[in-house]
Amino acid sequence: VFQRLAGRYLQVLRRIARPRTLASGATVIEAGDAGPGLFILLKGTWAVGDSSDHVLEPISTA
Repeated sequence: VFQRLAGRYLQVLRRIARPRTLASGATVIEAGDAGPGLFILLKGTWAVGDSSDHVLEPISTA
């Protein structure tokens, strides 16, 4: 996705992005919450689940 983004737009993204490191099993956002914006996974794996902790879709950078 970002390979086609012009350099000036990447610079803007770098300037406004806030890097975060999350612990294993951390909840990023819950159903019904207002989304805080865009999440970009740089390294690792995320899992999307429902309230029963059933994993619906793994997401990975690999």
